[in-house]
Amino acid sequence: MRNYKILIALLLLASILIVASFTAHFWVPFDPEEMAVGPRLQSPSAIYWLGTDEFGRDIFSRIVVGMRLTLMVGFISVFISLSVGMTIGLIAGYAGGWPEHILMRSMDMLFSFTEILIALTLVAVLGPSLTNAMVAIGIAAIPFYARVCYGAVLVERNKPYTEAAIAIGATHARIVTLHLLPNVLPTMIVVSTIGMSNAILAASGLSYLGLGAQPPSPEWGAMLAGSKNYFQRAPSLLLIPGLSIMGVVLIFNLIGDQLRQALDVAKPMGKS
Repeated sequence: MRNYKILIALLLLASILIVASFTAHFWVPFDPEEMAVGPRLQSPSAIYWLGTDEFGRDIFSRIVVGMRLTLMVGFISVFISLSVGMTIGLIAGYAGGWPEHILMRSMDMLFSFTEILIALTLVAVLGPSLTNAMVAIGIAAIPFYARVCYGAVLVERNKPYTEAAIAIGATHARIVTLHLLPNVLPTMIVVSTIGMSNAILAASGLSYLGLGAQPPSPEWGAMLAGSKNYFQRAPSLLLIPGLSIMGVVLIFNLIGDQLRQALDVAKPMGKS
C-alpha cells in the first residue's frame, strides 16, 4: 500500500508540473523572450523571483515556459521510439523466422552504437532545431524499445494462453492485439516512463551543444549553454536550469521505479 501512495503522490506532482507548464503563458509575470536593457543579471527579488539573465529576461518565466518544451521533447521522443520499437518487437517476437532475423539483426547493429551518437549524427544531417532533436532522439532509442518488447513477447509467446489461442484457430492479428499486447504493455509503460528521463537529458545535451533548441527559446539546455560565461557573476543563472533538469529527471525515474514495483515488472536492462 505504501508504494501506491508514493506512486499517486509522484503522479500528482508530475500532473501539476505538466498543467503548469502548458498553461504558463497565461500566468507567468513576464514574456520569457522579451529582452530589457536595465535589469541584467539581477539577483532574485520581489519583482524577478529568480532574477534575470544576461539579456534582462525573467528567469522564472523562462524556466516555467521552458518546462513545457522539455516535457514536450520527452513525450514526443518517447512516442516515436515506443510506437516504432513496439511494432518491431511484436512482429519479430511473434512471427519468428526470417522477419525476426532481419528486424532484430538490424536493431542489434544500431544497438552497437550509443543513442547520443545516433542522435548527434541525425541532427547533423537534419539540421539544428528542437523538432529535429526530438525526431533524432526518438529514432535513436528505437533499438532499445524493440529489444525490450521482443524479449517480453518471447516470454509471453510460449505461455499456455497463447498456445491455446493458436490451437483454437485465432487469427494472428487477434493473438497479437488481444493476447500478447496487453501482457507486454506493463513492461513497455515502465520502460517508456524511465525513457522520458533519458530523452530529456539527451535533448538538453543537444541544446547545450547548439544542436537542439535555438535562441531565444527558453529550453533548459540552451539556457545552460548561454549562462556558462556568467557563472561567477550570477551563479543562479546556471544552477537554476541545471537543478530543474535534475528535478524533472528524478521525478520520472522515481515514477518509473514505483510503476515497476506496482505492476510487478522485472527491471529493464539497458546498455552497459
